[in-house]
Amino acid sequence: MNVPAPLLVGFHRAAMYRLCSVALAYPEPGRLTEVARFGAGAVAGADMALRPLIEAVIDRARWTDEASAASEYVRLFDGAAPCAPYEGAYGPPQMAGKVALLADLAGFYAAFGLEVADGQPDVHDHIATELEFLSALAIKEAWALAEHHHEHAELTRDATVLFLGDHLARWAPAFADALAGATDLDYYRAVARLIRAWVEADSTGCGVSVATLAAATPRADADDGFTCPMAEEADAETA
Repeated sequence: MNVPAPLLVGFHRAAMYRLCSVALAYPEPGRLTEVARFGAGAVAGADMALRPLIEAVIDRARWTDEASAASEYVRLFDGAAPCAPYEGAYGPPQMAGKVALLADLAGFYAAFGLEVADGQPDVHDHIATELEFLSALAIKEAWALAEHHHEHAELTRDATVLFLGDHLARWAPAFADALAGATDLDYYRAVARLIRAWVEADSTGCGVSVATLAAATPRADADDGFTCPMAEEADAETA
């Protein structure tokens, strides 16, 4: 059975965003094995420029000690850390402040039947949450195309473009650069290179062009043991 090209593209985009999100979740036992598995699923549909970056993440995930990764995660991301994983820590302070940013992000998530996991009320602008959201949008768009719901597919693509332009594409490159410069662990360096390359490639493919923000002041309100950004997904028909 031949799978239509738009579906293959949608599934690959979902797999790439999911890989990047899982790679930045807290490395609890089994997490790096999960990263390697997601990477193996994503590499087949990747173009030649991205394949070496995905393969590097797979390799580092397989050979990195989980205890070392967990310790480095805490050093990098928790509290007043050297690499803030929150959108609110990038760019000049906004007039409306953090509340408006989080409200805008929550509005995006709610519009597509998604919500942040219970017990994690302040991770709306976490890098892993935003990556996971775009993975969900890619799946929803692919589903809508498969079911010939072209209006739903168009609405989902419009939301993807808007979310990239207003949020992730503006700060993910700066986050990736900060991560690469703050760690000596090869695993996180490989993850940083992949995130920068993938977000920029997908933004270009979606016709999004934005100026990259610079890091501001790291937030000191990170929750220990951040693991899963999104808790529930509504039925795909709400896409």
